[in-house]
Amino acid sequence: MADESAVKKAKSGKYGLDLSGADLSEADLSWANLQKADLTKANLSKANLNGANLNKADLSGADLSGVNFAGVSLSWTTLSEAIYDETTRFMIQKRQELF
Repeated sequence: MADESAVKKAKSGKYGLDLSGADLSEADLSWANLQKADLTKANLSKANLNGANLNKADLSGADLSGVNFAGVSLSWTTLSEAIYDETTRFMIQKRQELF
C-alpha cells in the first residue's frame, strides 16, 4: 500500500516534486499536478492517474504495472526502463489534420 506522506506530497500541486523511490501504489492521484516531478524508481502500480499532469516528469525505472494513462498528460515525460505489463493502459490520440 502507498506511503500516505508520499501521497499527500504528490497531491500538493507543487511543481518539480522529488518523489524518487516513493511508494504510490494503489494511490488515488487523479488530477494531480506532477509536472516535472522526479518519480524515478517510484512504485505507481495500480495507481489512479486519471487526468493527472505528468508533463516533463521523470518516470525512469518506475513501476507502472496496472496504471491507466487515459487522460494523462505525458508530453516530454521520460519513461526509460519503466516497468509495465499487459494491465498498463496507454491511450494514444491521433493528431487531427486541419484543412
